[in-house]
Amino acid sequence: MIKENNGNYIRYGENILPQLKIIYSIAKDNMGNLWCGTAKGGLLKFDGKNFTPVNYPLLNNHSVYTVITDKYNHIIVTTDDAIITIDARDNTIIAFTGEQGLFELKPNPNVVAKTRHDEMYFGVYSGIVNINPRFFKKEKTPQLVMHNILLFSQPVNAKKAIFDYNKNYIGFEFAALNYDDPKSILYQYRLKGYNKEWRETGDNNVSFPNLPPGNYEFQLRASSQTIFNNKNKLSVRFKIKQPFYATSFFIIGAITTLLVLAFFVVRLRIKNIRKMEALKKDKLLFELEGLKMQVNPHFLHNSFNTLINIIETDTHAAVTYVEKLSDFFRNILMLQTKDKKEKYEKNSTDS
Repeated sequence: MIKENNGNYIRYGENILPQLKIIYSIAKDNMGNLWCGTAKGGLLKFDGKNFTPVNYPLLNNHSVYTVITDKYNHIIVTTDDAIITIDARDNTIIAFTGEQGLFELKPNPNVVAKTRHDEMYFGVYSGIVNINPRFFKKEKTPQLVMHNILLFSQPVNAKKAIFDYNKNYIGFEFAALNYDDPKSILYQYRLKGYNKEWRETGDNNVSFPNLPPGNYEFQLRASSQTIFNNKNKLSVRFKIKQPFYATSFFIIGAITTLLVLAFFVVRLRIKNIRKMEALKKDKLLFELEGLKMQVNPHFLHNSFNTLINIIETDTHAAVTYVEKLSDFFRNILMLQTKDKKEKYEKNSTDS
């Protein structure tokens, strides 16, 4: 496919999208968009800048043999199994398949005729199919109804949307009212706060086991033709509480308690250390006082008299006696010096 732009030509092919390798049919709608039917690549919409695949199960990975438009801005396409109409204004889709009696279409590419009243005649394997866009019936939006909120598969009061942390198996029962074709209903759902992607199901109930604490919003939408929009969306908000040991109040209280206990333990430890130091100091003072009591004139007089007697009788014993006496007085001096030093440091600290 080639586009002219101010004298320049832009080529669109499989280098842009693999689906563009083979194009069976092209049509233009009233808004200037091009619609391209491809081989095994579905239907593509080109707005002049970008190609966008039309996401629809009967188009995805299917060959689109014929594309034609009408004055109502419908896009009508044929595939092997269906004739599909798309309203370009709101992208609603209607499909005619075997359920409407169209079996083994196998249409010929671009074999179509349109009357002045916009009636369409498509050449197919079994003959000719006539489509009149004026009688297209758009999908009625299914009315969503939430039946029950479930806790461990049992219904609970819907107004009570707050659950304890250990009551975290939450489920939902719902329905979409469509009396024309109830079997065609499909649902999309997601749980905001838990996952971001929409998931599709044909069931009318879903469950979420073992949800962690947090705030959630269950969102649900329905369609009978897989065209989902947020106009028809139902939502339920609920909360799973934190366990008591994970609340801010408990954490702050626990930290405060630990800090108070640590303060008293440290304080008691310092008190015991000071008490032990005081006992050691008292012991040293007691020993010093004992030595001082021994070092008195009477003690010196007796000591020197003993030394004189020994010198006269045993010189060697006298030398040993003097050495021991010298050690004794040296210890006294050391204790006195230590006592003075501690008193000085205490006075310095107090000042």
